[in-house]
Amino acid sequence: GAAEGIEGNIRRKIVEKRTLNPKYYENMSVILQELIAARKQAALDYEELLKRYQELAIKVEKPEKATRYPSNIGKSSARRAFFDYFDGDVQKAVALDEVIKKCQGITGFREDEIKKRRLKGAIYQSLQDDDATEAVYRLVAEQIKEYP
Repeated sequence: GAAEGIEGNIRRKIVEKRTLNPKYYENMSVILQELIAARKQAALDYEELLKRYQELAIKVEKPEKATRYPSNIGKSSARRAFFDYFDGDVQKAVALDEVIKKCQGITGFREDEIKKRRLKGAIYQSLQDDDATEAVYRLVAEQIKEYP
């Protein structure tokens, strides 16, 4: 029925956007699963279910509208991804974004191995951790609008 169609549309958007901010979209996926379970158990009336679908769809489509983000994080897709990856560490998210933006000559880093290494080096200088550097680099590489 209509509920299954809505669920399918929300799930498709979550899958499409997951690489931008894996932790955030994983959380959205969990919320969707909870709503599906509630629908199957008839735990919510239909109007309440539709209201919750609408709230979830907005959070999936426009994460910057989620009230959980501080003002200096919310408008930036990259900062939101760093904030979520580092479990709400505002200072680390802002610092990483600034380090990346200050890194000179990295435009086109996705296709250029030297620029990619320069960028990873800057990220590593900030984090001093190989695994975190790789994870953050993957997040950066997905942020095409913010880091061309």
